[in-house]
Amino acid sequence: GRYRKAVEDNRAGRTRGYKAHFSALDRDYIAYRPGHLWAVGGWTSTGKTQWAIEAIIRLMQNDPEAKIAMVSTEMTEEQVVARIIANLCGEGSYRILNGKVDAARYEDWLCSRNLCVWDDLYEMGAIDSALRREKAKKGLDLVVIDFIQNVRKPGFSKQYEMMSEIAKEFQRMAKQLKCCIIVLSQIPNSAGKEDSGILEFKGAGE
Repeated sequence: GRYRKAVEDNRAGRTRGYKAHFSALDRDYIAYRPGHLWAVGGWTSTGKTQWAIEAIIRLMQNDPEAKIAMVSTEMTEEQVVARIIANLCGEGSYRILNGKVDAARYEDWLCSRNLCVWDDLYEMGAIDSALRREKAKKGLDLVVIDFIQNVRKPGFSKQYEMMSEIAKEFQRMAKQLKCCIIVLSQIPNSAGKEDSGILEFKGAGE
């Protein structure tokens, strides 16, 4: 039943969710589908957050009605907003944040979109509660977690076990909230040095 309906909806262009608006992904018909969990991995300082910012901007530009949330465990809310505006206007985020650039029209554009940013959520329970409130209040289509290694869940003595449970929790949340969740994950520097061709996410091989 559900499978056949999904196929029929896809064929008829009635697919739920939003295109990613990256040509390589859209070409393979990969989209931000409700219930899906993406794990985007990369080495330290290789642009994971920048990619996430770009992904958010492309979605806001092409689908103004999309409802987006970002949980930033490293940058402040101000820094996230400044980086979004920097991408839009081509100026440096520090210049924008220091008031050296007149970014009023970009600020107005951003305010017209449905974006919520948290910079003070670290525990899994707090993230879950905040996303549920946002879903009930405005709805949610896409959630970005930057990044998963900084998320915590009490009751675990081993990092690997905790990260394994957190990954399962985010998958559960994506299904229950009927939104797509993207988690950014660091890859350890030792990854890729063997011949296996497999890159493990730092702290959680899964």
